[in-house]
Amino acid sequence: MKVNKRRKPTSNVRTAEAILIGFLNKHKWTYIAAALLIIASNYSQMLVPKVIGTFFDQLVEGLLTTAEPLYYAGLVGGFTLLYLFLSWAANALVYRRARQFEFYLRNILFAHWEKLSANYFTHHSVGDLMAHATNDVHGVRMFISTGLLNVVNAVFSIILAVSMMIGTVDMQLALYSLIPMPFLSLIVAYLRPLIRQRSRAVQHSFSLLSERTQESISGIRVVKAYANEEVELGRFRDAAQNVVLRTLQLTLVAALFSPAVQLVGAISFVISLGLGGIRVINGDLTLGSLIAFNSYLVLLINPMQRIAQVIDQSQRAGAALGRLTDLLIVKPEIKDSPHPVPVERLHGDIEIKGLTFSYPGTAKAALSDFNVQIKAGQTVGILGHTGAGKSTLANLLLRIYDPPRGSIFIDGHDILDLPLFTLRQQIAYVQQDIFLFSDTIRENIAFGVDRPSEEEIVQAARQAQFYDNIMDFPKRFETEIGERGVTLSGGQKQRLALARALIKAAPIMILDDSFSAVDTETEAAILKALQKQLGRQTTIIIAHRISTIKEADFIIVMDEGRIVQQGRHEELISVPGTYRDIYEMQLYGTGETNRPELISGGETAS
Repeated sequence: MKVNKRRKPTSNVRTAEAILIGFLNKHKWTYIAAALLIIASNYSQMLVPKVIGTFFDQLVEGLLTTAEPLYYAGLVGGFTLLYLFLSWAANALVYRRARQFEFYLRNILFAHWEKLSANYFTHHSVGDLMAHATNDVHGVRMFISTGLLNVVNAVFSIILAVSMMIGTVDMQLALYSLIPMPFLSLIVAYLRPLIRQRSRAVQHSFSLLSERTQESISGIRVVKAYANEEVELGRFRDAAQNVVLRTLQLTLVAALFSPAVQLVGAISFVISLGLGGIRVINGDLTLGSLIAFNSYLVLLINPMQRIAQVIDQSQRAGAALGRLTDLLIVKPEIKDSPHPVPVERLHGDIEIKGLTFSYPGTAKAALSDFNVQIKAGQTVGILGHTGAGKSTLANLLLRIYDPPRGSIFIDGHDILDLPLFTLRQQIAYVQQDIFLFSDTIRENIAFGVDRPSEEEIVQAARQAQFYDNIMDFPKRFETEIGERGVTLSGGQKQRLALARALIKAAPIMILDDSFSAVDTETEAAILKALQKQLGRQTTIIIAHRISTIKEADFIIVMDEGRIVQQGRHEELISVPGTYRDIYEMQLYGTGETNRPELISGGETAS
């Protein structure tokens, strides 16, 4: 059997906050180094006002020679260049780690999604999940890059500036000028919860927009077929307008901080000019010291404005982390047994005993008291009306949903005790709703098999009666088939999916209505090619055409989740019942019943 030997997907259920803290702790020396660089850069920046103040004091007193202005200019330029270089180095360190965290977190999200049960995806849209992987992760990344840098920068800029103002200029002037500063803490306390609340609303609106965009693009052919472009455009505009509205509400709140900082700074500057000017006139303060003091005040405004950015980014990141945690704490419903049976290879014996199953959230049983025994190598056909439970049986055999314990056995082992990876690796499945990847024909056939040979790929395509079609394409096996195989016809999609299952050469194969879009002549050719496989693997064929299953070892007829008839083709057409009704309808266009569902193919999971 060909199997994919790539590493099994893993997922550790942790909160997003724990993941972030773990990453920061792992790379703490990078952030410590960046913090030290920021402190050094801020210190070099704080030396500039002192140099300028000294220059003006000496200039006023007439103590400078003609060469000394160049010396002071060189000092200012040198400290400025040092500040810029150290800031760049800190940014480079932190931004690199932030991008690594973005990559790391998205990998965790994807691994977690792969572990989640089908029922989860039934209740969550693709657009919402995409928003988690894009907007939410982006929000966290911005905080651990520019956000953390702004925190360190703001804190140490303020500490250094205030220290310089008090220690090297004038303590009294500093104390009076800094009186308005504490009012900023009141503004912060008021704005923080508002920003966080509105950040969550913005991210939720982005999820709705992503969902609307994804559905509109995926369903564009249906939209055009129903001439419904204006309706869809209206829905998109509503979603986009909601994003604009929510973003504007957030912006209006976040934007209050910047003018508040400027107002506080302006008040401090007015106090400095008035009181400082008086002290200069009285001879208590030099002009150079006043200039240096006001330069420090100017340098205080920038870190205070950065605090506004930090608050905005931290609240956005907090909202994003909350949304990500809501996803990450979801526990997989389908998981391995605590004591799985160590099985290397399945033979294909299947026994189902008294299986009764209902889908989560529904009261009606999709399968009721289902009993059947399939020996390894047998081919079983399953026939039934839409909603009879045929696809449900396939879902349970693959453990897309878990059956009750003690109801399904493979090779004598309860299916719940078989490792999920082993079970699914050894079942080849062609589902009713064909899904193909936006890749080449070759990659789609080879999906799930580890490095198949060219001969194996060609053989699978031939068995599926798809080889001649491939040879008609200009790029043959390298042909890109577009999203979900949009460039292929319905029949070509089914045959490509069949080739993907055949190359796996698994001990169990399930074909769920895999010939509905194939003409009877092609179907006959495929079945003839499959005869070489039959006997070497257990094959379950779910079909709505009797011609597809009449050669099966035995046939199961289902109705409303129950087995109503069972036997070989010759036996079933010899007695009155659903099977003979369908047979006569398909053969002669007549029969005891003319209900359309008797000739319908497939079913929904219900």
